[in-house]
Amino acid sequence: MKKIAVGLVSTSILTMSGPVAAHVGEHGAMGFLSGLEHLLADHGYLLALLGVTAAGLVLKRWNRG
Repeated sequence: MKKIAVGLVSTSILTMSGPVAAHVGEHGAMGFLSGLEHLLADHGYLLALLGVTAAGLVLKRWNRG
């Protein structure tokens, strides 16, 4: 179970790190925290959907065994 959770978290971070950097870079020198705030405000629903999907997968695996 722990391996699955670690795998999901690391895959999510690696998958999102490129687009996050590119999106923040599009808006110039806002600073990292301002860029992160902008990203969450504009695209928070995607992060929420990703979290719900990951939680669903973890719970599905957990209830199986």
